[in-house]
Amino acid sequence: RVVENTAECKALAEYTKCTKTAANATARTTCDQTYKNKDADGNGYPLDCSGWNMTAKSAPGSSVWGDNDARDLNGHGTHVAGVVAARSDDGDGVSGIAQNVRILGVKVISASPTEPVRPTSLNATAGAGAALPSPDEASLKAGKGFGDLVARGLLYAIRSKAQIINMSLGWPADVDSNLLAQLLDLARTQGILVVAAAGNDGTDALIRPCIYTGVICVGSHDPDGALSHFSNHGPGVDVAAPGLGILSLFPTALTPTVFTDRMGYEMKSGTSMASPAVVGVLARLLNAGASAKEAYARLLLGTRPLSPNPRLARSSTSFIQTGAVDLARSLEVQPQPVIMPVAKRAVDVRWNRRDSKVSVNLELENIWTDAEKSTVEFRLLGRSALDAGLSPARVDLGRWSNGESKSLPLTLE
Repeated sequence: RVVENTAECKALAEYTKCTKTAANATARTTCDQTYKNKDADGNGYPLDCSGWNMTAKSAPGSSVWGDNDARDLNGHGTHVAGVVAARSDDGDGVSGIAQNVRILGVKVISASPTEPVRPTSLNATAGAGAALPSPDEASLKAGKGFGDLVARGLLYAIRSKAQIINMSLGWPADVDSNLLAQLLDLARTQGILVVAAAGNDGTDALIRPCIYTGVICVGSHDPDGALSHFSNHGPGVDVAAPGLGILSLFPTALTPTVFTDRMGYEMKSGTSMASPAVVGVLARLLNAGASAKEAYARLLLGTRPLSPNPRLARSSTSFIQTGAVDLARSLEVQPQPVIMPVAKRAVDVRWNRRDSKVSVNLELENIWTDAEKSTVEFRLLGRSALDAGLSPARVDLGRWSNGESKSLPLTLE
């Protein structure tokens, strides 16, 4: 069930036929003038029958980056899409988590990632009320680095009215993009849910895009409910989902290397596989009538505790924000306040080594129903040999409205 723009698919077929039968350059020019700028859905990307490819350069005469050939040539995107929405009505193969959805393919990487899937190891300011940027390269004025190409893919998804954006990839700070940060903020203000893989380095270091505000960061757990040995963790990881040995769809033109029983399927591991599982749960919640913010709150509140992993010696930072996703529990959750940190990245503080105290402000937001009374308790994890203390340990804040943020001053001493 992929997104297909009928009018542009028809125009693309006619354009392809026209160019193949054109006898000379003049005839090909006529084909270009007749069909090349057809944009029936008005998203700014002509002839995007079914998705867009940001790894290709613009065609001659085109004002937008990329082309309309979003075919999956390495299998990563197909596998991810199958976790979300593989069809169950044919009585064969695997079934995705959500059936009443459509997949819009946006190609931003062309290299085949390694196992576990680790794209992090790849060999006009937007805000509330901001206008949606044009895809026209002359006005976009962005670079062509990896982060910039991902940003263009995000812009395509936003302009195509996606409700949930999955990003089963990640990257370090040195290939980040200012445009991407702006577009992620724009997606959040427009009520689009953005879900991303936490990474497969087994550390508590946040990668991009998980480090950005509003991005739902997903770790991986094993079949027994324990955090996977490769999964990144820490307070910036919101939830975990199955990510070890996941059987899903695979392009029939490619030969699977792990699941060799039949063509069209492959088994992969990584947080790239866990992220689309969360997308499927969110899609089910939206289809049940939840708003984007309610779906996010239900996702967090419906999680179940992770099991301990006896195969790993974990440190005191080996935890995630909530637990393992559970659709049934999320559907049953009663409306209630949900207080979450606004920012995920590390907080910068200034410290004078002659002073025994360090002050920092922690910003929290209530993302669901109003709280008539609210109390926040703080505790330190992984306390060092300095045996630092935290004050205040408890704050009574009274009424806390849905969508309201509060900044709380804390002192380490």
